[in-house]
Amino acid sequence: MVKKKQRITIVVIILVLLILFAAAGVFYYYSYLRTSVPEYDYISMPIQTEPVPHTIAIDPELTGGKIVADKKEALFGEPVLLSAEAFYGKEMIPGSLHYTTEEERRTIIETDTFIMPSADITVSAEFENVLDGIFITRESFLHGRVYLAKLKNETIRITMRADKGYDVNTVEVTDEPVYKATNIRYTFTKRKDIDATINVTWNPIVYSINFNTNGGNFSYNQTIPESYTVEDQAIQLPLVEKNGYEFTGWYDKNAGGAITKQLKTETAGNKNYVAQWQPVVYSITYVNEGINLSYYKQNSYTIEKETPLPELTKAGYEFTGWAETPSGKPFFSIERGNTGNKTLYATWQPVKYPIILHMDGGTAETGDVFTYTKESPNIRLPVPTRTGWKFAGWYNDKNLYTKADTVIPSGSMGPKEYYAKWSCTISFDSKGGTDCSPVVLSSSNLKIRELPVSEREYYVFDGWYLDSKYTQKFTTQSVISGDSTLIAKWNPIPFNITYNTNGGNLPSGYMKEYTVETKQSSLPVPKKESWAFGGWYADPSFKIPVLSIIKANTKPSKNLFSRWQELSSPSNTTVITQNKNLDPITDLNKLSSRTDSSITGMYTINETQSSQPEIKIEINNDITLYAKWFKFDTKVVRAGKYQRTELPESLTEIPNDLEVSATEITRSTYLTVMGNDPSDNSYITASDETEKLNNPVQMVSWFEALIFCNRLSMLNGYRPAYYIKGSSDPDDWGKVPNDNDLDWIAVEWDRTANGYRLPTEEEWMWCAIGGTSSAAKTNITGVNLNGYEKAFAGHDTADNKKENAKLVKQYAWYSSNSKTRTHPVATALPNEAGLYDMSGNVWEWCWDEYQELEEDPKKTNTRSEDLTGENFRVVRGGSWYSFPSLITVRARLSLNIYGRNNLTGFRVVRSIN
Repeated sequence: MVKKKQRITIVVIILVLLILFAAAGVFYYYSYLRTSVPEYDYISMPIQTEPVPHTIAIDPELTGGKIVADKKEALFGEPVLLSAEAFYGKEMIPGSLHYTTEEERRTIIETDTFIMPSADITVSAEFENVLDGIFITRESFLHGRVYLAKLKNETIRITMRADKGYDVNTVEVTDEPVYKATNIRYTFTKRKDIDATINVTWNPIVYSINFNTNGGNFSYNQTIPESYTVEDQAIQLPLVEKNGYEFTGWYDKNAGGAITKQLKTETAGNKNYVAQWQPVVYSITYVNEGINLSYYKQNSYTIEKETPLPELTKAGYEFTGWAETPSGKPFFSIERGNTGNKTLYATWQPVKYPIILHMDGGTAETGDVFTYTKESPNIRLPVPTRTGWKFAGWYNDKNLYTKADTVIPSGSMGPKEYYAKWSCTISFDSKGGTDCSPVVLSSSNLKIRELPVSEREYYVFDGWYLDSKYTQKFTTQSVISGDSTLIAKWNPIPFNITYNTNGGNLPSGYMKEYTVETKQSSLPVPKKESWAFGGWYADPSFKIPVLSIIKANTKPSKNLFSRWQELSSPSNTTVITQNKNLDPITDLNKLSSRTDSSITGMYTINETQSSQPEIKIEINNDITLYAKWFKFDTKVVRAGKYQRTELPESLTEIPNDLEVSATEITRSTYLTVMGNDPSDNSYITASDETEKLNNPVQMVSWFEALIFCNRLSMLNGYRPAYYIKGSSDPDDWGKVPNDNDLDWIAVEWDRTANGYRLPTEEEWMWCAIGGTSSAAKTNITGVNLNGYEKAFAGHDTADNKKENAKLVKQYAWYSSNSKTRTHPVATALPNEAGLYDMSGNVWEWCWDEYQELEEDPKKTNTRSEDLTGENFRVVRGGSWYSFPSLITVRARLSLNIYGRNNLTGFRVVRSIN
């Protein structure tokens, strides 16, 4: 009964204790809420309901053993498991295991578990020695375990077990030397008279840290750890970067393949970390102008592989890819290695559609084929051209049935093809015949059924031709290749020309017939010894001169020749033409170049009447031309050398043989060639008209002498020597100037011409001294050494003045015998070269500008320099008015080129080799 009551009492006590324990737990819990939770404004803040864990610490002063908790912190009411372990030679005192808070110390009855209070706690226990007289310091157990074993004869063995991350450093025993540990065991012999204190020290192991960035790079401004120990605080592992990847942490193979970014405390062992990467997934946003791409799932990409992009379609356009800007370079995939979110723009190229033009031989600026796109503005089809055709429009079919719209509107698509239609017109150029109406042909029928026939007077019709050279004759079977002009071919009727040369000789190859279409052609120049040719005449009485046959052009005339009076001509020159409205002219070239088709011929007459009746010669006849001659004797003076003065250096060479007019140009010759006679009749010797005209011409300027030379050359078929204003034809030069005229002063002498000209001063003197024919005794073959000493041009002995004074009157007309007038030429004796009047009668013009020479007589006239230069030319030979000193072969004077007087004339020469 008593035992039963005892058991009931024990149960009641246990129940009371449990109730008290539960009440204490509730008390501690609410005490925690009151002390650890701040006061809040519960109207505006939510209530804190999350429980806070409390720390579990081990007493740092614990010696003789160690206590280990299964966790470092726990919530209120949570069970905590403890394990206590005594070191070797020690044992825990029963009931000494306890924990303390700031407010209390509580003994832990059960050694394995307890309920966590609502405060931080520190766990501790007490240990006592098992072996007497041997003590182990508390520091010996900081980083490992120390075990003692008693062997024989008081020998004590110490066994050391280091904690993770540590090695034994030293073992210190009372009265024993410090042992630098090389292994985990150490023995010593304990002395009986003293206690032994054992102190073991530990060293943390230094572990290496190696990093493999796996293609990445360490971020800037970081310290990269290379080693650590277990005593180090947690180490934040370095950050690495890699383009296109996200860093996920370091892989530690020795830690079971864990990926971490931190080296935690109490970690041990060498570390070989490998960086782990996760490719960044970038987004793709498409800008596609309203085209639905929802069915296409490729909206992201990574750096690790090429990502194909969708290909689009759009009417009238060719998809050219995606670009990162509206005008960027397009592409069809995002290549491997790209990074970043992409906004892609669809790019399009409008499709180029061909426009094919079948132009059937025509051409256009666009060419046969050009292109357009849907975006092109309205396109107007070109208007092609085709030589000889007229464009008649574009058609949609090659049979030309359906006419096409000439505009392709903007927005059109697809290839286009067009066909050109043409028409042509056939015209007829009758070339002076009767007119023929044009014929229009269609493109389907390009043949003419019947050709028209034209008629033309003085011609025979020879058909129609496609070309002006009459090589492609056109018939009704010929096919037209476009607008064409058919040209009539005419064969002119030929008429014979008979020449009556009056004793002259015609050159070979002269023109023997003419037609109404004969082109302008100079008539042949016959030759007759000692005579000059005066031109062809249409009548034997020499009333109608004919200079050339002139083309009749397109409108034939029955009048080959007609004439009219040139009223404005100061020389009473008459020119023949059929058109009374033409300007008065005397130039054959000017007349032939006129466009008036009625001009058929011309001639010049030397008559003084104011008008003459029209003379008509029918074109449908053969004609006879009559040669007119005038006396014009010339002599040949051979080339050679002579001394111009007594000075040896004055030796002068005449390189060419010269044909020289035997006399000074007569009034008759000048009148025949020039059509007028300017001479002064007051100072001449003449008993009749013939004798008057045989006097030398005077009152002639230097320019008029040049004109005479060129006209005489042209009349006799020689190439003229002088050019003014770029022409050798005097009628192109205009009116002879009377004062300073730069165009005339700039006259050019063509030294290669074979026509008549004025002699140079050196040539004149060579002729005056007789050339190589001089009778002077010092004249050797080809070289005349002292001809310059002659007192006159003739058989001058030069060393006998008395004899010369008698002879001079036989060779020259001068002041002593001229009776102050000119005399008919060739009435005095000639010099050795057969030339008359080289001294006296009239001064003779030379080509050269006048310049003072060293050998000239010294003058007192201070104005002599005014008579030199291009406006003054040399005159030689003296005149009927000259004293003996001025008719010597050396005498020379200056005369203004515009000057005219009754003392001056000229003679002509020409080079003949």
